[in-house]
Amino acid sequence: MSHENPIIRVLLVDDEINLLESTAKALRRRGMDVSTATNGVEAIQSAKILFFDVAVLDVNMPGMDGHHLFHALRAEQPWLQVLMLTGHGDIQKAFELGKTGLYDYLSKPIPLDELFLSIIDAYRKGAEGTEDTSHLEGVEDLRDPQSMRVLLVDDEADFLNSLSKVLARREMHPLTASNGEQALQLLSENRVDVVVCDVKMPGMDGVSLMQRIKEDDPFIEVILLTGHGNVTLAVEGMRKGAFDYLIKPQETEKFIRVVRAACHKKREHQRAKQEMRLKAMIENNPS
Repeated sequence: MSHENPIIRVLLVDDEINLLESTAKALRRRGMDVSTATNGVEAIQSAKILFFDVAVLDVNMPGMDGHHLFHALRAEQPWLQVLMLTGHGDIQKAFELGKTGLYDYLSKPIPLDELFLSIIDAYRKGAEGTEDTSHLEGVEDLRDPQSMRVLLVDDEADFLNSLSKVLARREMHPLTASNGEQALQLLSENRVDVVVCDVKMPGMDGVSLMQRIKEDDPFIEVILLTGHGNVTLAVEGMRKGAFDYLIKPQETEKFIRVVRAACHKKREHQRAKQEMRLKAMIENNPS
């Protein structure tokens, strides 16, 4: 399994065989390693011999339902992230399970693209928080739930190298790109909390890059770096959504404080969105 593109191991459990097989086939086409089970007993047997990163469970199954299977699977594999497929009337129970480790619940029927993205998000959460990480070889940089992942974008190689060392010494995880296109490619492949980019770069400038980033993921915070002569452009970037701008060269401790503040803001926004979604689903689907 490569560091850049780890294979996600998924367990799908549903007693609707046609749906189970079609979903598994579609996820495999997207590069996931998928195992299937049509009931709780099969799922537990699989968990005894295979490692999984994410399990997707239907709630309503004959015999052992999804709620009981959730606890049984977590007993076998405590790191396992579980997505529950719920119908009308199951939301309150899913909410209660959320307090004991359920990653998320999804209403059936769910579009395949939404399921695919939810599995990726659950995988990342599990890779961040797991203690037994032997089954996640190759994704060491995602294991620390407190880690901050920062993408540095600048066409000055020495400057990138210097900032990377500053971040690494403070137990952050830096990624680097020398231009906007390379930055966008890295963002498509990696989870990033904060982007720090130079305003003036050949090709795509920092403000244009920020706008592209925000179109794809409005939660990522962007900090602009600018020389004294580019402050006007940096202020324009603030009006368009930048978290802050810093003048180069920047005092190290202030730089770290701003990066940490931007990361905190990003995660608070994500948490608030998740809570709003939970509240809306409970209100719209009373038990």
